[in-house]
Amino acid sequence: MLNRPRDRLQCIMRNDLPLRTAVHSERWLLAILLAVAVFILATIARIPPITAAHFTGSGVPNGLMSKGRYLTFLLVFAIGLPAFIGFVPARGLGGPAPRVNLPNREYWFAPERRDQAVAMLRRYFAHIGAGVAVFMAFIHWLILRANAQRPPHLEASALVLGTALFVTAMLLRSIALVIAFRGGAER
Repeated sequence: MLNRPRDRLQCIMRNDLPLRTAVHSERWLLAILLAVAVFILATIARIPPITAAHFTGSGVPNGLMSKGRYLTFLLVFAIGLPAFIGFVPARGLGGPAPRVNLPNREYWFAPERRDQAVAMLRRYFAHIGAGVAVFMAFIHWLILRANAQRPPHLEASALVLGTALFVTAMLLRSIALVIAFRGGAER
């Protein structure tokens, strides 16, 4: 990431659009992670001391957690995992020979296209991380609603719809990346 003002200025002077859009995506990921963290911390008081956190397909609870354990689990999977997905793989792309399996890898990592390829991958990882964070915030919202009822009951149809939307979005984003990298040798 561009940390120093001189790096940012050089990026702008070179008109390095791919890198700037990657940095923009990573900043959005940070904003989303912050928003999800605020949402979780602002609503955790609504969770009972012993929380129904796992449900059957029909929405009946079949797994309980203490509030502290639930919060820890949620922060790891709603903040930690998306941050890892969004930032760690992207940092491994900076070396001279990044370990990445791409179609037409030699073409895309040739010096004249390397920055574009790295920027596309950084955007992809940031988008996937953001998607996971938002999905986990949605799961937390469903669990909040389920635990507000007596007895607790999860809306299975909302979970199915939300999961279908999440999986569809992740598949479409992955397909777009594969299509972007598919060409190359014949270009």
